[in-house]
Amino acid sequence: MRTLKHLLVTIAMHAALHALGGDAVLGVIRTGTATPLREPTMAAARPRLVNAGDRLRLAFELPGSGAAIVTLSDASGRVLLRERVQGAGPQVRTIRTSHALPGAYTMRIEQEGITLSRKLVIEQA
Repeated sequence: MRTLKHLLVTIAMHAALHALGGDAVLGVIRTGTATPLREPTMAAARPRLVNAGDRLRLAFELPGSGAAIVTLSDASGRVLLRERVQGAGPQVRTIRTSHALPGAYTMRIEQEGITLSRKLVIEQA
């Protein structure tokens, strides 16, 4: 990817010099390394939502060690879980429900000024 970027910059500079009527000299242009944007990511294990009879089991990992608000809602927007969680690493929450409907659910984690959102589908236990 980096080599491709350098090649594209070189070609663009060559075309610009050619358009201006100057002598175009091809060469390698070294650019500085850009600082990557801070992209919030979920921890290595993907979040899971499992149907366990009259309960849903939500397994996830918190990316940071500070306090977090975890929210699970169904496709209609009904909130099934909203809980304050402390600590980093793997977490499991059990949600009692009369019946879990198949479909998409949304999990949100708000922690340290970052909001992560994931769509989940129920897996069978």
